[in-house]
Amino acid sequence: MNPPRLGETAAALGIGAAVFVALLGPGVLDPANIAWMQRNDPAQYYLGWTFFRATPWGWPPAANPLFGTEIASTIFFTDVVPLMALVMKATIAPVTGPWQYHGAWLLLCFALQAAFAQRIAALFLPDAASRLMVAALACFAPVLLWRLNGPHAMTGHYALMAQWLLLAAGWLCLRPPPASQALAWVVLGVLAALIHPYLLAMVLAGWAADLLRRGWRAGLYVEVAAMAVGVAGGLWVAGFRMLPGGGMTEPGFGLYRANLLTLLDPQGWSLLIGGGRWGAGDYEGFGFLGLGGIVALLGALWLIRRDPPRLPSRGRWPLLAVVLALAAFAVSNVVALGPVVLAVIPVPAPLEPLLAIFRASGRMIWPLHYLVLLGAAILLARRLGPGRAPLALGLILALQVADGVRGWLPAAVLARITGPAWTTPLHDPFWDEAAGHYERLRRIPAANAAPGWVPLAYLAATHGIGTDSVYLARVAREPLAALRARGAEMVATGRFDPAEFYVLDDASACAAAARIDAGRDLLVNLDGMNVLAPGWLAGRPAPAAGRTIACDVSAPPGSR
Repeated sequence: MNPPRLGETAAALGIGAAVFVALLGPGVLDPANIAWMQRNDPAQYYLGWTFFRATPWGWPPAANPLFGTEIASTIFFTDVVPLMALVMKATIAPVTGPWQYHGAWLLLCFALQAAFAQRIAALFLPDAASRLMVAALACFAPVLLWRLNGPHAMTGHYALMAQWLLLAAGWLCLRPPPASQALAWVVLGVLAALIHPYLLAMVLAGWAADLLRRGWRAGLYVEVAAMAVGVAGGLWVAGFRMLPGGGMTEPGFGLYRANLLTLLDPQGWSLLIGGGRWGAGDYEGFGFLGLGGIVALLGALWLIRRDPPRLPSRGRWPLLAVVLALAAFAVSNVVALGPVVLAVIPVPAPLEPLLAIFRASGRMIWPLHYLVLLGAAILLARRLGPGRAPLALGLILALQVADGVRGWLPAAVLARITGPAWTTPLHDPFWDEAAGHYERLRRIPAANAAPGWVPLAYLAATHGIGTDSVYLARVAREPLAALRARGAEMVATGRFDPAEFYVLDDASACAAAARIDAGRDLLVNLDGMNVLAPGWLAGRPAPAAGRTIACDVSAPPGSR
């Protein structure tokens, strides 16, 4: 097939941009509009980014010391899309005030999603209309839209919207390799390293398939070395590092899996097809093809029933093998068919740390999802020919959009919440006064993603002070244990750092009440939180709305 012309590529990019505007609206492109990011994981992304841009450049460049204080790490562990965060901080982002780039990032993801899907289609389809229909269908892939912020998954994984990386890897594996193939792979690997580790793993798997396709040749060692150096450098710049105390490993492998029915199970996404989440973590392995995708698959199978296509050429087998291997990893060691667990395969002890790093193994179903979805659409279009294919693909696209309205519409509604500030339960003027007086805001006991962490982190970010009220994708266990021990010692002795103010749980507040200097230290329940401000009463009045903390002295320790 002839490569698409520049105008067709521009049209594909325009389709991706149009889908973005239709789904999320242009309002998210306003950097000062941050209200749409207040819920679920996007709150972590905005807050992690806000602390990062307010911090002077350090070493490594991705360091983010105020977001977590002793347990702080780098932006790599806040899922802020390090590539964008580093570029924006180095160029146009202001140090303070409401400012986000995530809307622009999502626009870029939709545009590139369409562009690389069109490139794949151009390898097999002769007409531009069919290729652009495939591009639009890729933008409505349920696995892509699932990662928007909505009630379906209670998340909003914006870094994982970069699934165009997987399409780009597939395109490189499928096209006749030019002289620049090695360079293209290295660039793609570096980009993936600067965006998200799960996407990097899938890109590297695609690269391995392409190496097998191309076979041994002069310069192969140079390509492997360049990829190793490029990816390692990208990860370092993004802020990847090993965490003390085994913080890189978290439980969840086998829980956040893909069900064997994942390509057909809508998990509430479809209007017409029933089905539900069979396991608590199956949402991470969501791979539903969509009603349009299922119709495309059935139509393609019907058309080839009497004249099956030839088996893929030898050069395509490595890609197919890698896609199936990733799908097997997605299924995990807890193999489930709907509600029935078929097998629980023991995991060898040496493999447990590696598997724990990629505990959300269900995400590895995405390459198979795209292979089936786009492959069925392309095969159907090839059999129908340029005359009928665009109409058939248009109908499939309409089914995909309409039947998925239960999934994408709530995300579209949330994206249209606009404003330069977040709502907060911290209404009393005390909070702003204290954040302007103290250098840090602490939680006792310290914890990662503790309930109510968002308004406290937002308060600290607004005033440019450090806090350990944070949510990190991975947290260093030894520093967290030390921080919790420090908090327990302060509660036990009544000696708190005068440069900090604290939010305490009920048990800690009751223990501290008996030991602080009540004439100098403020300890009240304010806006539903127990707040302790050392030395506050020495020169300031207590907040009028503050309530005395009531403790049941007859209750045994630890029962409150």
